[in-house]
Amino acid sequence: MVGIVAPLVAASDDVLARALGAGGLLLSAASIGLTLYLWYRSGPRLQVTVFVRAETSSIHIEVSNGGRMPATVKNLELRDHLVLRLTGGGAKTAPAHRWTIRAFPNGVALPQELPPSGFIDSDVEVRVVLDKAADAAEITVSAWAQRGDGKWYFSRSVRVR
Repeated sequence: MVGIVAPLVAASDDVLARALGAGGLLLSAASIGLTLYLWYRSGPRLQVTVFVRAETSSIHIEVSNGGRMPATVKNLELRDHLVLRLTGGGAKTAPAHRWTIRAFPNGVALPQELPPSGFIDSDVEVRVVLDKAADAAEITVSAWAQRGDGKWYFSRSVRVR
């Protein structure tokens, strides 16, 4: 009788052990994936946005810290955004900058340390930008922020008319 019952118990234990093993494997893979994701997001990361304020006739720049650690903003610039098409076939392009205007944050001096979810902003007059662009009717600019370790972050470009 014991010889008949033992294989049935062993078979059910085998299925249970396999299910627990597969569950443990999935849990460990999810844990490694979450650890890698949080490691990637753990450092300081600047997010730069730029837009034109028509009511004040200025270009507004905002730099925020989207990471989980404090970040130091060392430099803030507004650059002409020019894209050159390269010859030799294909649709290859190379971004270039003809000029740069240094932007100074409102109310603080650079370098400035930003806590997580902190931000600084700056306004650059449109007239200054148009004078720098030799009175062009329309130009495209982008904002650039330099972190304390020298890494540059940039915004999408915006047209100024």
